[in-house]
Amino acid sequence: MFSNITPKYYFDVDTFELEKQRIFSDNWIFVCHGDDLANHNDFVTRKIGNIPVVLQNINGSIKAFMNVCSHRFSILQTQEKGNRALFCPYHGWSFNNEGKPTGIPKKPLFKDFTEQELCDLKLKEYRLDSCGNFYFVTGK
Repeated sequence: MFSNITPKYYFDVDTFELEKQRIFSDNWIFVCHGDDLANHNDFVTRKIGNIPVVLQNINGSIKAFMNVCSHRFSILQTQEKGNRALFCPYHGWSFNNEGKPTGIPKKPLFKDFTEQELCDLKLKEYRLDSCGNFYFVTGK
């Protein structure tokens, strides 16, 4: 039987990594149903390719962010889904619906962050859209 694809590509690690990057960056990926995000602080996490993503209802606004704290790179939401504010369990930094840090425990011990520095610490946001009761995210 003849195949246009060399058999090694079915199990090649480099090919798999490339596919994960290209598929997420070029396509809309289904993440959850709207019912999963009906209440304030409801969230759903997924790993899309190698990227941990969280969809979160923040005061009625549904947002998609990389599920990694911009401070010390800890995973923010550790459960598959639940109801909890968007904050880091490691140092307790909390984030608003723009992904900007708004609560920094022991802030006086840090330097006084400028508005630009806080913006630079925003969570990476992904494009999000819904179709009916289905939520989709793209890395593009």
